[in-house]
Order: sequence, then C-alpha cells, then structure tokens
Amino acid sequence: MIKILTENMRVKYILFFGLAITAMFVFAIHNGHEPILGSLDVYMFRFINQGMQSPVLNSLAATASDIGSNDMNVIIYVLSLCSIILIISIIRDSRELKNVAIVLLIALFISGLIIGPLKMIFGVSRPYVYLDNVHVYSDGRWLDIIGESDKRDSFPSGHATITFTVLGVLWMYNRLRIPAIVFLFMIMILIVYVGQHYVSDIIAGGVIGFSIGYLVRRFYFLQNV
Repeated sequence: MIKILTENMRVKYILFFGLAITAMFVFAIHNGHEPILGSLDVYMFRFINQGMQSPVLNSLAATASDIGSNDMNVIIYVLSLCSIILIISIIRDSRELKNVAIVLLIALFISGLIIGPLKMIFGVSRPYVYLDNVHVYSDGRWLDIIGESDKRDSFPSGHATITFTVLGVLWMYNRLRIPAIVFLFMIMILIVYVGQHYVSDIIAGGVIGFSIGYLVRRFYFLQNV
C-alpha cells in the first residue's frame, strides 16, 4: 500500500538529511586539498591501496575500474537498469515496479545535480595528487604515481553517491539489503584500492546518495513492508 508522508515525518527526514550535510561541512573546515579525516584518511588509504595488494584484487579492481571508469558510465548503467525495470513494469502491468523506476530517475537526477557543486565546494585533492607513491589503475594499466597536477574533485565520491542512491531507493526490499550492502562494500573498497578516493570520500558519497534515494522514495512512495 502506498501513502503520502505526514508533515511530521517529512520534517524528520529533512532534519536528518540537513544534519548529515551540516556534519560534512563541519569536517570540511580544514586545509584545502587535504583529505577530510586527515592522517586517519591517509592511514586507511595506505592500508587498502598498498597493504592489501594482491594479484586477485588487482584483477578485480581493474575489471571494476574499466566498467565504471567515470561517473557518466555508472549513470548510463543505472539509467539502463531504470529502463529495464520500466519495460518489465509495462509488460507485467506492475504499478509498483513503475513507481520504483520513476523514483530511481528522480533520485539520480537530484544526486547528479548536487555532486558536482559539492566537489567544487570541498576542493579535496585526489590521493594521487596529495600523496606520493600511490598505486593507481588508469587507462588499462597499473601505475605508481608520485604526485600529479592538482585535481580537486575527490570529496565526495560520485561513484559512491550514485550507487548508494540506488540502494536508498531499493532499501524497502528486505531480501535485497544484505546482498546489496555486501556488493557495495566490495565496490567501495575497490575504488580506494585503485587509488581514486579516500575512505571519507566513499562514506560521504554513501551518506548523500543513500539519503537522497531513501528520502525521495519516502516522500512519494512510502511502502508498508
């Protein structure tokens, strides 16, 4: 059964989202290009990017990086998923699936609108810019990069924002929660492993994306599950 949110519930979710964004801005009061969590971010990045190196992870990370080489690729894949869901909903005459596809499109549109400005506001440099000897997968090969021209678009992660937006929308399906969390956790580790982001970039993108997906679904299609 689908019902509209009460005013009190809307206020509660708006406050939750507002507090999450405010917390990130508080963390962002730091020295420009440095990672949000400072030395802790660097430690976690070094542990994943260098301490966990193995042939198996190299292969998995390279494959994942080739598939999602940029945010636009991920958006295309997710839009394709929305189209498939929409087609299935028409074939099966399913109002629920149609609503899911619509909510996904709305949530992804909102995520796409805010992620670019947030990257510009925070201005955090990529790990391979700020740190030395970073193990990076780029253009189909592994490189050990020692610094690079400044690129301040690390925080928050666009990949994490997009993928967690989908998770936020699909959170109403209990049977999908654990597999989705495990899958996304692996993907997020691989993003750090290929040298593209800090852990804080992933966490922030995840919070933003999940909040948008969850709130959009709640505002329009609150499910009794």
